[in-house]
Amino acid sequence: MQASEPSPSPRRPRNALALGAIGLGLVTITGGIWALRLPLAQAGADAFLRQNGIEAKLRVRALSPARILIEDVRLGPRAAPDLTLERVDLGLRWKGFSPSLERIVLARPRLHARWTEHGLSYGSLDRLLPPPSAKAPPFALPSILVEIRDGMAVLDSPLGRLTATGSSTGRLGTDFTGTGAWLLQSGPDRIAGPFSLRADASGLAADLRGNGARLAYAGWQGSALRLEANVRSDRGLTQIRAGTEVFADAITGQDEGEGLSLSQPALRLEGGLDNAKGSQMRWRARADLGGQDGRAAGLAVGAL
Repeated sequence: MQASEPSPSPRRPRNALALGAIGLGLVTITGGIWALRLPLAQAGADAFLRQNGIEAKLRVRALSPARILIEDVRLGPRAAPDLTLERVDLGLRWKGFSPSLERIVLARPRLHARWTEHGLSYGSLDRLLPPPSAKAPPFALPSILVEIRDGMAVLDSPLGRLTATGSSTGRLGTDFTGTGAWLLQSGPDRIAGPFSLRADASGLAADLRGNGARLAYAGWQGSALRLEANVRSDRGLTQIRAGTEVFADAITGQDEGEGLSLSQPALRLEGGLDNAKGSQMRWRARADLGGQDGRAAGLAVGAL
């Protein structure tokens, strides 16, 4: 009787067990990384802000391939922050392995800017802005859904403190609209009114109106002031047109030591530029000063 040959070793089950163990390990590692995604994102955001010298505080509350939620944002010194937000909700869309911003919701943003001798400054946020470059690519309005809930921006200027509050909704370049109110406070004087913004297929538009009982600056004083202003631009900001009209019942002041009193004065400014031709913003001004007519043309805005 012939002895039976030994059966082959069960390699397939052993290989299957090995592959299963490797798969389980990968799942465990991936699960651990996913569980740590919030603290890792928090640490990355904190490190980025520290490297740029920005005192900040924020909490990353949700992170997924489709959404990033950040709450309790403060950028700038604790006593006088440059920007605070109750919540930032970002929606992402993917094209292959490349993400892009689809939606942004800002809840109760508070921005504080200043007009200095060097121009507009956002405090510590200036460190995040790209340096000016003559080779900057052409501006293109991004197609992003933008919602601002109960926003506020404050600008400290030599004329006084300008505060704007408002909300907005819609997709930039399609149906974006924003409305709100603004207030210029200069000592005891104030001028205030509504404003509106629009960014649709026709381009960008901003309109502003205001009224004030009295406003004084640099030795001049105006009473019963009325202001209307508008800005229009194409979607690429290549052609911009702006206009302003200021009316008053009276303006009084000093000119070379002599007192002046202007009755029912009116000032009209119209300006524009064409970035495609590299032109500078230029203004045409017309002033009706109590029966006297003054004209000036081609004034460069760079001096303002």
